[in-house]
Amino acid sequence: MKDNTRNHCVSQSFRTPFPLSEARERVSAIMSSTEWVARVDLVDEPTDENISAIHEHLQTEYGASVGADPGGRLSVTIGLSAGTVRAAVEIALKVVTAAAVDSGLRSRRGVVGVEVVSSDEIHRRIDEPLVPDLVGVSDIARMFGVSQQRASQLVQREDFPPEVGHISASPIFVRSQVEAFSDRWERRSGRPKKSA
Repeated sequence: MKDNTRNHCVSQSFRTPFPLSEARERVSAIMSSTEWVARVDLVDEPTDENISAIHEHLQTEYGASVGADPGGRLSVTIGLSAGTVRAAVEIALKVVTAAAVDSGLRSRRGVVGVEVVSSDEIHRRIDEPLVPDLVGVSDIARMFGVSQQRASQLVQREDFPPEVGHISASPIFVRSQVEAFSDRWERRSGRPKKSA
């Protein structure tokens, strides 16, 4: 069964706009304890006055961040409580589109994107390093317990993870990928036998 909830909410919000106060009343009935962060992107190209009005409407209750993306489209991020992600999407769409209409935006083209993420996930993303842990050939030699010369040979293998850059003319690799290679690498001791 196809889920048309999002499309229904979007088209309904722009066909029959209702004031922000009514949107707040409608969503209060389905709010609960899970905290979410929602970003809603609209086709509209807002003026500074529209942005200020939307921010004023949503800042106190939803901690809104409002602006235009590089393409000029309206982007609104809010924090909210809801029992499910589906309810969070519905609340975000209703509240943001109502605020957009109240600010004077009358576009019927609608929403072009919605992202709803739990607050826990937002914190996990913030805590995640932007750059993965990297290693060079000498690090790989220590990890594998081999000489630096042997490590240099290993990184040339076709099945070795790709290098992600160079530091001082030496290749660097993502540590987790090198560790995964180490787990599947069939290590053989001694020199390979010469072919006849």
